[in-house]
Amino acid sequence: MSTRRRNHARMNPFRRAFCCVRGECPVCGQTISRAASLCQLATFNRRQIHGCCEYYIPPVDSRSEASSLGELSASANFLSLISTSVPPNSLGLDDARKELASWQQHAVSPMQRVVDLVRSMHVSEAIETARASGFLDSLPDPTEPRELEWIRRLEPMARAALTKGLRDPDGDGWSQPIENVGDGWKIIIWFTWANATTIRTLSRIQVRGNLEHCVSLFREADLVHQWMPFVEGAEVSWDDTLPALLTNLRIRIPILRKGMTTNIHRSFVDSFESNPPGILLVEWTPTAEEKTDDGRFCGIVLPAMPGRLSEMSVQLATTLVEPVGEDMCNIIMSGDNDFKINRRLIPEIVLRKFLAANTKVLAEGISSCLGDVAGKGYAARIETDSQGFYGLCRQRHWEYLKSQL
Repeated sequence: MSTRRRNHARMNPFRRAFCCVRGECPVCGQTISRAASLCQLATFNRRQIHGCCEYYIPPVDSRSEASSLGELSASANFLSLISTSVPPNSLGLDDARKELASWQQHAVSPMQRVVDLVRSMHVSEAIETARASGFLDSLPDPTEPRELEWIRRLEPMARAALTKGLRDPDGDGWSQPIENVGDGWKIIIWFTWANATTIRTLSRIQVRGNLEHCVSLFREADLVHQWMPFVEGAEVSWDDTLPALLTNLRIRIPILRKGMTTNIHRSFVDSFESNPPGILLVEWTPTAEEKTDDGRFCGIVLPAMPGRLSEMSVQLATTLVEPVGEDMCNIIMSGDNDFKINRRLIPEIVLRKFLAANTKVLAEGISSCLGDVAGKGYAARIETDSQGFYGLCRQRHWEYLKSQL
Protein backbone atom coordinates (compact mmCIF):
# COMPACT_ATOMS: atom_id res chain seq x y z
CA MET A 1 0.00 0.00 0.00
CA SER A 2 1.34 3.47 -0.88
CA THR A 3 2.17 5.95 1.86
CA ARG A 4 -0.68 8.15 0.72
CA ARG A 5 -3.25 5.34 0.92
CA ARG A 6 -1.87 4.13 4.25
CA ASN A 7 -2.18 7.61 5.76
CA HIS A 8 -5.68 7.91 4.32
CA ALA A 9 -6.70 4.64 5.98
CA ARG A 10 -5.33 5.75 9.32
CA MET A 11 -7.01 9.14 9.31
CA ASN A 12 -10.47 8.03 8.24
CA PRO A 13 -11.68 4.86 9.98
CA PHE A 14 -15.06 4.97 8.25
CA ARG A 15 -13.50 5.00 4.77
CA ARG A 16 -10.79 2.56 5.81
CA ALA A 17 -12.85 -0.53 5.05
CA PHE A 18 -13.51 0.59 1.49
CA CYS A 19 -9.96 1.61 0.50
CA CYS A 20 -8.87 -0.10 -2.71
CA VAL A 21 -5.79 -2.13 -1.79
CA ARG A 22 -4.02 -3.92 -4.61
CA GLY A 23 -2.33 -7.24 -4.07
CA GLU A 24 -3.19 -10.92 -3.83
CA CYS A 25 -5.00 -12.22 -0.75
CA PRO A 26 -2.93 -15.07 0.76
CA VAL A 27 -6.14 -16.79 1.88
CA CYS A 28 -8.59 -16.66 -1.02
CA GLY A 29 -6.10 -15.96 -3.81
CA GLN A 30 -8.05 -13.02 -5.24
CA THR A 31 -6.77 -9.49 -5.52
CA ILE A 32 -7.99 -7.59 -2.51
CA SER A 33 -9.44 -4.83 -4.68
CA ARG A 34 -11.67 -7.34 -6.53
CA ALA A 35 -12.53 -9.19 -3.32
CA ALA A 36 -13.70 -6.08 -1.52
CA SER A 37 -17.26 -7.37 -1.37
CA LEU A 38 -16.10 -10.59 0.27
CA CYS A 39 -13.30 -9.36 2.49
CA GLN A 40 -12.74 -6.71 5.11
CA LEU A 41 -9.85 -4.36 5.73
CA ALA A 42 -9.31 -3.53 9.39
CA THR A 43 -6.65 -1.64 11.27
CA PHE A 44 -5.43 -2.58 14.74
CA ASN A 45 -2.32 -1.05 16.27
CA ARG A 46 -1.64 0.64 12.91
CA ARG A 47 -1.00 -2.66 11.19
CA GLN A 48 -3.34 -3.48 8.34
CA ILE A 49 -4.63 -6.97 7.74
CA HIS A 50 -6.85 -8.48 5.10
CA GLY A 51 -9.46 -10.86 6.56
CA CYS A 52 -10.82 -13.31 4.02
CA CYS A 53 -14.43 -14.42 4.31
CA GLU A 54 -13.24 -18.05 4.14
CA TYR A 55 -12.12 -19.87 7.29
CA TYR A 56 -8.36 -20.09 7.54
CA ILE A 57 -7.12 -22.09 10.54
CA PRO A 58 -3.40 -22.92 10.32
CA PRO A 59 -1.72 -25.55 12.52
CA VAL A 60 -1.77 -24.48 16.17
CA ASP A 61 1.60 -23.29 17.45
CA SER A 62 1.55 -22.46 21.14
CA ARG A 63 4.70 -20.35 20.75
CA SER A 64 2.82 -17.88 18.54
CA GLU A 65 -0.16 -17.41 20.85
CA ALA A 66 -1.11 -13.74 21.02
CA SER A 67 -0.42 -12.21 24.41
CA SER A 68 -2.04 -8.81 23.98
CA LEU A 69 -4.83 -7.04 22.13
CA GLY A 70 -2.33 -5.48 19.75
CA GLU A 71 -0.69 -8.80 18.88
CA LEU A 72 -4.03 -10.32 17.91
CA SER A 73 -3.84 -8.59 14.55
CA ALA A 74 -1.26 -11.23 13.59
CA SER A 75 -3.33 -14.18 14.81
CA ALA A 76 -4.93 -16.45 12.20
CA ASN A 77 -7.77 -17.19 14.58
CA PHE A 78 -8.43 -13.48 14.78
CA LEU A 79 -8.48 -13.18 10.98
CA SER A 80 -11.43 -15.55 10.87
CA LEU A 81 -12.99 -13.83 13.87
CA ILE A 82 -13.07 -10.49 12.05
CA SER A 83 -14.63 -11.88 8.92
CA THR A 84 -17.25 -14.02 10.66
CA SER A 85 -18.34 -11.65 13.42
CA VAL A 86 -22.09 -11.44 13.93
CA PRO A 87 -23.69 -7.98 13.77
CA PRO A 88 -24.21 -6.81 17.38
CA ASN A 89 -27.93 -6.29 17.00
CA SER A 90 -28.53 -9.87 15.86
CA LEU A 91 -26.63 -11.69 18.59
CA GLY A 92 -28.71 -13.64 21.08
CA LEU A 93 -28.27 -16.91 22.92
CA ASP A 94 -29.48 -19.03 19.97
CA ASP A 95 -27.19 -17.13 17.61
CA ALA A 96 -24.29 -17.63 20.00
CA ARG A 97 -24.94 -21.38 20.07
CA LYS A 98 -25.03 -21.56 16.26
CA GLU A 99 -21.86 -19.50 16.03
CA LEU A 100 -20.25 -21.72 18.65
CA ALA A 101 -21.13 -24.87 16.70
CA SER A 102 -19.61 -23.35 13.58
CA TRP A 103 -16.38 -22.59 15.39
CA GLN A 104 -16.27 -26.08 16.89
CA GLN A 105 -16.49 -27.55 13.38
CA HIS A 106 -13.41 -25.55 12.45
CA ALA A 107 -11.29 -26.73 15.39
CA VAL A 108 -11.58 -23.62 17.58
CA SER A 109 -12.44 -24.56 21.16
CA PRO A 110 -15.22 -22.61 22.93
CA MET A 111 -12.75 -21.49 25.59
CA GLN A 112 -10.32 -20.12 22.99
CA ARG A 113 -13.27 -18.48 21.27
CA VAL A 114 -14.11 -16.62 24.49
CA VAL A 115 -10.46 -15.59 24.92
CA ASP A 116 -10.25 -14.24 21.35
CA LEU A 117 -13.54 -12.38 21.68
CA VAL A 118 -12.46 -10.68 24.92
CA ARG A 119 -9.11 -9.65 23.48
CA SER A 120 -10.75 -8.25 20.35
CA MET A 121 -13.26 -6.14 22.33
CA HIS A 122 -16.24 -8.34 21.42
CA VAL A 123 -17.09 -8.59 25.11
CA SER A 124 -20.88 -8.83 24.70
CA GLU A 125 -20.43 -11.73 22.29
CA ALA A 126 -17.90 -13.33 24.65
CA ILE A 127 -20.49 -13.29 27.43
CA GLU A 128 -23.10 -14.93 25.18
CA THR A 129 -20.58 -17.53 23.98
CA ALA A 130 -19.57 -18.36 27.56
CA ARG A 131 -23.23 -18.72 28.49
CA ALA A 132 -24.01 -20.91 25.46
CA SER A 133 -20.99 -23.10 26.27
CA GLY A 134 -22.16 -23.62 29.84
CA PHE A 135 -19.10 -21.93 31.35
CA LEU A 136 -21.20 -19.55 33.44
CA ASP A 137 -23.13 -22.45 34.98
CA SER A 138 -20.09 -24.57 35.83
CA LEU A 139 -17.68 -24.25 38.73
CA PRO A 140 -14.51 -22.22 38.08
CA ASP A 141 -11.48 -24.20 37.03
CA PRO A 142 -8.09 -23.02 38.40
CA THR A 143 -6.52 -23.79 35.01
CA GLU A 144 -8.98 -21.76 32.94
CA PRO A 145 -7.70 -18.59 31.23
CA ARG A 146 -8.21 -15.40 33.17
CA GLU A 147 -10.29 -13.98 30.31
CA LEU A 148 -12.94 -16.54 31.25
CA GLU A 149 -12.51 -15.77 34.95
CA TRP A 150 -13.05 -12.09 34.13
CA ILE A 151 -16.20 -12.89 32.13
CA ARG A 152 -17.55 -14.84 35.14
CA ARG A 153 -17.05 -11.78 37.37
CA LEU A 154 -18.33 -9.29 34.82
CA GLU A 155 -21.47 -11.06 33.56
CA PRO A 156 -23.74 -10.58 36.62
CA MET A 157 -22.60 -6.97 37.05
CA ALA A 158 -23.15 -6.13 33.38
CA ARG A 159 -26.56 -7.84 33.44
CA ALA A 160 -27.55 -5.84 36.53
CA ALA A 161 -26.32 -2.62 34.92
CA LEU A 162 -28.33 -3.18 31.75
CA THR A 163 -31.39 -4.31 33.72
CA LYS A 164 -31.28 -1.16 35.80
CA GLY A 165 -31.17 0.83 32.58
CA LEU A 166 -29.66 4.14 31.55
CA ARG A 167 -32.77 5.97 30.42
CA ASP A 168 -34.11 9.08 32.10
CA PRO A 169 -36.13 8.23 35.25
CA ASP A 170 -39.91 8.58 35.10
CA GLY A 171 -40.64 9.21 38.76
CA ASP A 172 -40.81 6.22 41.10
CA GLY A 173 -39.07 7.94 43.99
CA TRP A 174 -36.55 9.90 41.95
CA SER A 175 -35.97 13.59 42.59
CA GLN A 176 -36.89 16.33 40.19
CA PRO A 177 -34.12 16.79 37.59
CA ILE A 178 -31.30 19.22 38.32
CA GLU A 179 -30.13 20.86 35.09
CA ASN A 180 -27.10 22.95 34.16
CA VAL A 181 -26.07 24.33 30.76
CA GLY A 182 -22.73 25.81 29.73
CA ASP A 183 -20.52 26.49 26.73
CA GLY A 184 -20.45 23.23 24.77
CA TRP A 185 -22.14 21.08 27.41
CA LYS A 186 -25.46 20.29 29.04
CA ILE A 187 -26.02 18.11 32.10
CA ILE A 188 -29.10 16.74 33.88
CA ILE A 189 -28.94 14.71 37.10
CA TRP A 190 -31.53 12.79 39.14
CA PHE A 191 -31.05 11.16 42.54
CA THR A 192 -32.81 8.92 45.03
CA TRP A 193 -31.92 7.08 48.22
CA ALA A 194 -31.36 3.36 47.64
CA ASN A 195 -31.25 2.74 51.40
CA ALA A 196 -30.48 4.62 54.62
CA THR A 197 -26.87 5.42 53.65
CA THR A 198 -26.64 4.83 49.89
CA ILE A 199 -27.51 7.46 47.31
CA ARG A 200 -28.32 6.48 43.73
CA THR A 201 -27.69 9.01 40.96
CA LEU A 202 -28.22 9.14 37.20
CA SER A 203 -26.76 11.92 35.08
CA ARG A 204 -26.66 12.64 31.36
CA ILE A 205 -24.01 14.96 29.94
CA GLN A 206 -23.95 16.05 26.31
CA VAL A 207 -20.49 17.19 25.24
CA ARG A 208 -18.47 17.95 22.14
CA GLY A 209 -15.99 15.15 21.51
CA ASN A 210 -15.62 11.95 19.53
CA LEU A 211 -15.91 8.43 20.89
CA GLU A 212 -12.18 7.89 21.43
CA HIS A 213 -11.67 11.14 23.29
CA CYS A 214 -14.68 10.60 25.55
CA VAL A 215 -13.69 7.00 26.35
CA SER A 216 -10.13 8.14 27.10
CA LEU A 217 -11.43 10.20 30.04
CA PHE A 218 -12.19 6.91 31.78
CA ARG A 219 -9.45 4.73 30.29
CA GLU A 220 -6.66 7.11 31.35
CA ALA A 221 -7.88 6.96 34.93
CA ASP A 222 -4.75 8.47 36.47
CA LEU A 223 -5.74 11.80 34.86
CA VAL A 224 -9.21 11.78 36.43
CA HIS A 225 -8.35 14.60 38.86
CA GLN A 226 -8.40 16.97 35.86
CA TRP A 227 -12.17 16.69 35.50
CA MET A 228 -13.81 14.79 38.37
CA PRO A 229 -14.72 16.96 41.36
CA PHE A 230 -13.21 16.20 44.78
CA VAL A 231 -10.76 13.61 43.43
CA GLU A 232 -7.28 14.46 44.67
CA GLY A 233 -5.47 11.68 42.82
CA ALA A 234 -5.58 8.12 41.56
CA GLU A 235 -3.34 5.09 41.23
CA VAL A 236 -4.09 2.77 38.31
CA SER A 237 -3.23 -0.77 37.22
CA TRP A 238 -3.98 -1.35 33.54
CA ASP A 239 -4.11 -4.75 31.86
CA ASP A 240 -2.47 -5.78 28.59
CA THR A 241 -5.13 -8.23 27.43
CA LEU A 242 -8.38 -7.44 29.26
CA PRO A 243 -10.34 -4.28 28.39
CA ALA A 244 -10.31 -3.39 32.08
CA LEU A 245 -8.36 -1.65 34.83
CA LEU A 246 -8.19 -1.25 38.60
CA THR A 247 -7.94 2.19 40.16
CA ASN A 248 -7.70 3.62 43.64
CA LEU A 249 -9.31 7.04 44.06
CA ARG A 250 -8.51 9.52 46.83
CA ILE A 251 -11.56 11.68 47.45
CA ARG A 252 -12.28 14.65 49.71
CA ILE A 253 -15.91 15.83 49.83
CA PRO A 254 -16.67 19.13 51.63
CA ILE A 255 -19.84 17.92 53.37
CA LEU A 256 -17.95 14.96 54.86
CA ARG A 257 -15.43 15.41 57.66
CA LYS A 258 -12.93 12.78 56.56
CA GLY A 259 -11.25 12.01 53.25
CA MET A 260 -12.27 8.82 51.49
CA THR A 261 -10.64 6.21 49.30
CA THR A 262 -11.97 3.37 47.18
CA ASN A 263 -10.69 0.62 44.88
CA ILE A 264 -12.71 0.30 41.68
CA HIS A 265 -12.60 -2.30 38.93
CA ARG A 266 -13.62 -0.74 35.61
CA SER A 267 -14.59 -2.92 32.65
CA PHE A 268 -15.18 -1.69 29.09
CA VAL A 269 -17.92 -3.49 27.17
CA ASP A 270 -19.04 -3.04 23.57
CA SER A 271 -22.75 -2.43 24.08
CA PHE A 272 -23.89 -1.14 20.70
CA GLU A 273 -26.82 -3.58 20.75
CA SER A 274 -28.28 -1.89 23.85
CA ASN A 275 -30.57 1.12 23.92
CA PRO A 276 -28.91 3.58 23.92
CA PRO A 277 -25.88 2.10 22.12
CA GLY A 278 -22.23 2.80 22.93
CA ILE A 279 -19.23 1.75 25.01
CA LEU A 280 -20.45 0.59 28.42
CA LEU A 281 -18.30 0.96 31.53
CA VAL A 282 -19.20 -1.32 34.44
CA GLU A 283 -17.57 -0.50 37.78
CA TRP A 284 -17.62 -2.03 41.23
CA THR A 285 -15.40 -2.51 44.26
CA PRO A 286 -14.10 -6.10 44.34
CA THR A 287 -15.04 -7.98 47.50
CA ALA A 288 -12.49 -9.64 49.76
CA GLU A 289 -13.58 -13.04 48.38
CA GLU A 290 -12.84 -11.90 44.81
CA LYS A 291 -9.27 -10.87 45.65
CA THR A 292 -6.37 -13.31 45.71
CA ASP A 293 -3.88 -13.61 48.56
CA ASP A 294 -1.24 -11.74 46.55
CA GLY A 295 -3.56 -8.74 46.07
CA ARG A 296 -4.91 -9.34 42.58
CA PHE A 297 -8.30 -9.36 40.92
CA CYS A 298 -8.57 -11.38 37.71
CA GLY A 299 -4.79 -11.15 37.46
CA ILE A 300 -4.71 -7.35 37.77
CA VAL A 301 -2.72 -5.94 40.68
CA LEU A 302 -4.83 -4.00 43.18
CA PRO A 303 -3.40 -0.51 43.85
CA ALA A 304 -2.44 0.05 47.48
CA MET A 305 -5.07 1.71 49.69
CA PRO A 306 -3.71 4.85 51.39
CA GLY A 307 -3.96 4.96 55.17
CA ARG A 308 -5.84 7.43 57.37
CA LEU A 309 -8.74 7.61 54.93
CA SER A 310 -12.23 6.16 55.25
CA GLU A 311 -12.85 3.33 52.79
CA MET A 312 -15.87 3.71 50.50
CA SER A 313 -17.27 0.88 48.43
CA VAL A 314 -18.95 1.19 45.04
CA GLN A 315 -21.63 -1.48 44.76
CA LEU A 316 -22.27 -0.87 41.06
CA ALA A 317 -21.63 2.12 38.83
CA THR A 318 -22.38 2.32 35.13
CA THR A 319 -21.28 4.76 32.45
CA LEU A 320 -22.27 4.72 28.80
CA VAL A 321 -20.42 6.73 26.16
CA GLU A 322 -22.97 7.11 23.37
CA PRO A 323 -21.94 8.68 20.03
CA VAL A 324 -24.83 10.88 18.89
CA GLY A 325 -23.32 12.62 15.89
CA GLU A 326 -20.09 13.89 14.44
CA ASP A 327 -17.86 14.91 17.37
CA MET A 328 -20.75 14.73 19.84
CA CYS A 329 -21.41 12.21 22.61
CA ASN A 330 -23.73 11.62 25.52
CA ILE A 331 -22.00 10.46 28.69
CA ILE A 332 -24.61 8.74 30.87
CA MET A 333 -23.60 7.85 34.43
CA SER A 334 -25.49 5.77 36.97
CA GLY A 335 -24.22 4.62 40.32
CA ASP A 336 -24.90 3.64 43.92
CA ASN A 337 -22.49 5.08 46.48
CA ASP A 338 -22.53 4.16 50.14
CA PHE A 339 -21.30 7.19 52.10
CA LYS A 340 -21.70 5.44 55.49
CA ILE A 341 -23.75 8.41 56.73
CA ASN A 342 -27.46 8.15 57.51
CA ARG A 343 -29.72 10.18 55.22
CA ARG A 344 -31.29 11.84 58.28
CA LEU A 345 -28.05 13.76 58.77
CA ILE A 346 -28.09 15.21 55.24
CA PRO A 347 -31.08 17.54 54.54
CA GLU A 348 -32.43 17.22 51.00
CA ILE A 349 -31.94 20.93 50.24
CA VAL A 350 -28.26 20.59 51.16
CA LEU A 351 -27.94 17.48 49.00
CA ARG A 352 -29.58 19.17 46.00
CA LYS A 353 -27.29 22.19 46.25
CA PHE A 354 -24.28 19.93 46.58
CA LEU A 355 -25.26 17.85 43.54
CA ALA A 356 -26.05 20.96 41.47
CA ALA A 357 -22.62 22.45 42.19
CA ASN A 358 -20.92 19.10 41.75
CA THR A 359 -22.47 18.36 38.36
CA LYS A 360 -21.62 21.82 37.04
CA VAL A 361 -17.96 21.37 38.00
CA LEU A 362 -18.05 17.85 36.52
CA ALA A 363 -19.42 18.99 33.16
CA GLU A 364 -17.05 21.95 32.98
CA GLY A 365 -14.10 19.68 33.75
CA ILE A 366 -15.07 17.13 31.09
CA SER A 367 -15.68 19.85 28.51
CA SER A 368 -12.34 21.47 29.32
CA CYS A 369 -10.45 18.19 28.85
CA LEU A 370 -12.23 17.38 25.59
CA GLY A 371 -11.49 20.88 24.32
CA ASP A 372 -7.76 20.40 24.93
CA VAL A 373 -7.03 16.68 24.61
CA ALA A 374 -3.44 17.40 23.62
CA GLY A 375 -2.70 19.77 26.49
CA LYS A 376 -4.40 17.52 29.06
CA GLY A 377 -2.39 14.48 27.98
CA TYR A 378 -5.14 12.37 26.40
CA ALA A 379 -4.10 12.73 22.75
CA ALA A 380 -0.61 11.36 23.45
CA ARG A 381 -2.06 8.38 25.33
CA ILE A 382 -4.38 7.55 22.42
CA GLU A 383 -1.54 7.93 19.92
CA THR A 384 0.88 5.67 21.80
CA ASP A 385 -1.70 3.08 22.90
CA SER A 386 0.38 -0.11 22.90
CA GLN A 387 -2.61 -2.35 23.65
CA GLY A 388 -4.59 -1.20 20.63
CA PHE A 389 -7.60 -0.45 22.86
CA TYR A 390 -8.77 2.69 21.06
CA GLY A 391 -8.40 1.06 17.65
CA LEU A 392 -10.65 -1.76 18.83
CA CYS A 393 -13.24 0.74 20.09
CA ARG A 394 -13.19 2.42 16.66
CA GLN A 395 -13.58 -0.94 14.95
CA ARG A 396 -16.54 -1.98 17.10
CA HIS A 397 -18.23 1.36 16.40
CA TRP A 398 -17.62 0.90 12.67
CA GLU A 399 -19.05 -2.62 12.77
CA TYR A 400 -22.16 -1.24 14.45
CA LEU A 401 -22.57 1.53 11.87
CA LYS A 402 -22.11 -1.02 9.08
CA SER A 403 -24.81 -3.24 10.57
CA GLN A 404 -27.25 -0.32 10.47
CA LEU A 405 -26.88 0.24 6.71
